[in-house]
Amino acid sequence: EAVVLFFALGGYIWLSYKKRMRGALQIASGILITIIAAGVQTNNAIFIDLIWPFDHNGVYHLIQMVGLIFLISGLRVSIISRK
Repeated sequence: EAVVLFFALGGYIWLSYKKRMRGALQIASGILITIIAAGVQTNNAIFIDLIWPFDHNGVYHLIQMVGLIFLISGLRVSIISRK
């Protein structure tokens, strides 16, 4: 999974650098946040106490929600720019 994510990250960074796809930088940011979230999930020592206690899996999902916002916004920009 990590190999595929890094491959996709490189592809979207390249698309953004070459200005071949609007929204590619947002998608690349979302992929990078997803990679960071996966790293957090593997660390069992992570624990955050906000309103509720979150273990490493809960923190992963909180970070992943932010990543999804970037992925969706990049996808939206790329679809709108094609019309």
